[in-house]
Amino acid sequence: MTDSQASAEAIEALLERIRRLENADIGGWISAVEERWTFAGADDPTYSLSIPGDLTWKYWPGQRVRLQQAGGEVKHFIITGVGYSAPNTIQTLYGGTDYDLANSPIIEPYFSAAKAPFGFPLNEAKWRVESLGTADSSQASPVAGTWYNKGGSLVIPAGRWRVEYAAELEVTRGSAGALDAFATLSTAANSEANKEVTTKIGISSGVSMRGSVCLGGYVLDLAAKGTYYLNCKTGQASISAIAFKGSEQKSRIRAVCGYL
Repeated sequence: MTDSQASAEAIEALLERIRRLENADIGGWISAVEERWTFAGADDPTYSLSIPGDLTWKYWPGQRVRLQQAGGEVKHFIITGVGYSAPNTIQTLYGGTDYDLANSPIIEPYFSAAKAPFGFPLNEAKWRVESLGTADSSQASPVAGTWYNKGGSLVIPAGRWRVEYAAELEVTRGSAGALDAFATLSTAANSEANKEVTTKIGISSGVSMRGSVCLGGYVLDLAAKGTYYLNCKTGQASISAIAFKGSEQKSRIRAVCGYL
C-alpha cells in the first residue's frame, strides 16, 4: 500500500466517523463509535462490558443501548448499572428475553437517554422475568406463625424491578373456627423479609376458606441477583392444611424491569 493510498483510506475513515457523529441523534440514538466497547462478563440475562476511561458522567442506569456483534444482528439492552474500575468504566446490561451479549467484538455501539429511541422494543413481556406455578402445593398441619415455601421462587437479576405476585390460597381446619392465611415474597424459603410485601385473607369462623392474594408495583433495587420465594403461613392453631391452589389460579411471581 502506498502512502497516498493509506492517506486516502485514513481520510475516508475520518469522514465516515464525522458522518456518523453528524447523524448521531437520528431516531434518538447517540453514536459511541469513537469508544472501544469490550465484552466483560455474562450472568444471563445480565451482561457487562468495559469502556476505557471514567465515563460515569456519561452513562447511567435506565439508558438504552444498541450494538452489533458477529453476524450483524442489532441487539438492544437496558443499562442497569454503571461503575468505574480503573482504568475502565463497567456497564451492566439487561438483555431481556431476546438479546444476549456474546464474547465477541462489539461494533456500531449507540446509546440513548430516550424511553423509546427508534427500533427499541417496548413490549413489557420482553423485559421481565417470571415464575408460573400451575400445580397445587400444600403444607399439612402447619404450625401457627411458621412460613412455608409453597408458592415457588424466582431469580431476579441485578437492577431495578417492579415486583408483583398473585396466587390463590386455601386454608382448612377440622372444626369451625377462625381462619386466616398470609402470603409474602421473601429472600428465604422460611421467613418474612418485609411486611410491605405481605398480604392476608381471613374469616372469623369456618372450616375452609379460599381467596386470591396479590401484590403489585413494589420497587426492588438489587446490586446483585437474588432468589425470591413466595411463602405462606397461617396465624391460627389446629389448621389441617394451607395451600397455594395453582390448579385454580397460577401462582405467579413477576419482576418487570423498572427502567422500562
